[in-house]
Amino acid sequence: MTDLNKRVDTTVALWEDLYRVRVPQLALRTEDDMRFFGTRITGDAGIDREMANQLIDIMIPIAKMVEHHSNGVTVRVVFESDVKKIYDAIQAHIEAWGKNIQNNFNIGNVPVQDLINMNAFADTIFGHAKVHYMNNDSGSDFFRYLDTMNHARNRQPDAGAMSTEEQVKRLNEVTRPDFGDVFAKAAESGRARRWN
Repeated sequence: MTDLNKRVDTTVALWEDLYRVRVPQLALRTEDDMRFFGTRITGDAGIDREMANQLIDIMIPIAKMVEHHSNGVTVRVVFESDVKKIYDAIQAHIEAWGKNIQNNFNIGNVPVQDLINMNAFADTIFGHAKVHYMNNDSGSDFFRYLDTMNHARNRQPDAGAMSTEEQVKRLNEVTRPDFGDVFAKAAESGRARRWN
């Protein structure tokens, strides 16, 4: 079986796995909810603003994080170790769709806007996740891609021996594969749909 014929289900990690995040309290309420139940006010505009923006800990799947992010809501991941897992799940999904779009002619119903939103969220979270890739020499496609794009084959085996300036320089050189152009072309071709 060739690589193109293999189907990997990347959706479970996006829609079923839950992660602890912090979002503003107001982002969790719908307009109808606020109309029906109202909102608490103290009479002090400053305190009322702070209460509306108070961060609440919740457990949500990655798909909901992407939705919040696309609506302009700040999503803060509570556990640093989850950042890499979240990024890896998003990137695997984006890469699967990107390769599928690039390699197949008759693809219909591509969730283009959702993929664009995921790609934007991946860009945001990658800034926090890339520190986890500094010392990883695994043989995955993602790391091979990073190596070829950044000419990083000459990595030093002991990153601890590098100066802080060298580590920061190396960290800034790490980039992510971006499928934004692929998804934009798919949107132009009229193959778009939404998940919902």
